[in-house]
Amino acid sequence: MTMPIQFDTLDYTNKLLAAGVPDQQAEAHAKALGEVLGKSMVVPADLLAMERHIIAKIEAGELKYENKLLMLERKFDAKFEAIDRRFEAIERHIDSLEQKFDVKLIKLGNEVDAKLMAMENRIDAKLAALELKLTHQLLIQAGDIYLLKWMMATLIASHIAILLKLFLP
Repeated sequence: MTMPIQFDTLDYTNKLLAAGVPDQQAEAHAKALGEVLGKSMVVPADLLAMERHIIAKIEAGELKYENKLLMLERKFDAKFEAIDRRFEAIERHIDSLEQKFDVKLIKLGNEVDAKLMAMENRIDAKLAALELKLTHQLLIQAGDIYLLKWMMATLIASHIAILLKLFLP
């Protein structure tokens, strides 16, 4: 912001003439200086006004950026909250899957236990049947041995009787 300065060119020309500057030169100097001072002179009040204007713009810019930062912070907070909710939903889903897995694992364990129990019962039944057959075979063999002993005893007794009749008069 520039303000033209009030400059009296006639007074300046007279002072130059009084100092001994030739007439044409004094007029040219006064005219040139008047034009320069009239166009581009800045006064302290102009500088203070410009300073206040710049400070106001800086403060407005700071406020603008603080507001933008607050808006960004709110957006980030909202996004993070949404992400937290998604993670919580995922955790609930994982918990649900774990519960389903546990139920299926228990069910599978029960099925395996039932099948093992059935196999154990079949094995026990087959072992009992084999034991019964073995006992039966042992009884048959024991009967056969008893019969063989009886037959041997009969043979021995008859041989002794024959020997006694032969050797005893």
